[in-house]
Amino acid sequence: MIFRTIINRRGGPQHTAADEGTWSRVQECQQEIILKITHYQMEEYGHYSRGEAWENFNAQNRGKYEDLDDRNRELMQLFIPWFCYKWKPSKEFIRRHRIDVPWDKTPGEMIIQSEQGNDLSPLEIELIKACCTTPLSFYIATAVDQGKGMKLRNMMTAEEVFVIEKSGSQNAEAGDIFFAQTISIQGMQLFNALYSKFIDPSHAQFIYNGRELILDNFYSDVRLEDKALIQLENTVLLSMFWEIRNQAQS
Repeated sequence: MIFRTIINRRGGPQHTAADEGTWSRVQECQQEIILKITHYQMEEYGHYSRGEAWENFNAQNRGKYEDLDDRNRELMQLFIPWFCYKWKPSKEFIRRHRIDVPWDKTPGEMIIQSEQGNDLSPLEIELIKACCTTPLSFYIATAVDQGKGMKLRNMMTAEEVFVIEKSGSQNAEAGDIFFAQTISIQGMQLFNALYSKFIDPSHAQFIYNGRELILDNFYSDVRLEDKALIQLENTVLLSMFWEIRNQAQS
């Protein structure tokens, strides 16, 4: 089986005392700021923007086109944060719909600069900035503390982090692979965007081969860094994700 769900079917996160207050505040903030940004998007970019973003998100899906379906929880947990923090409207979209927004900034970046930004809390601003500047990547679990979190290695940069994930870690195993965005905030490392199914370890070599191709074709350095992944996450990395997902469904 290529994918295995990480959603905890038995309920919500199992709380621990360590960092509980901060963790809870950040979790609540993650949900609230998504609502604020999506409302801002509808006002400033128009109701067409969600469909346009979905088209862009699917652009690297060479296997087949996926319909936008809010019931597809696994994809929505990846797409909605991507829409808020990674999508940038094309010049053609701006011209066609006659909207006054820049083509080189994400909705997350723009809400900070808008009038609504004056009402954002310091935590909300910190969260938005972290989400806009941290790339998506592939991660492999090297150790799992069930009910608390996972030690992950970024398969592109080799950086290792411990991610607090109280629900998903209950079903995780060392060797499981994630396509996700992890962010550092308030002294903690958390998932923000996440395709919430484990990728089977059998795909590790495909991902490492992709990393070598990136180095050979785009960069002369011996290792990749976040600043390089930011430039490739919407093209090369999404293409790799879609290829793995299509294989799982074939």
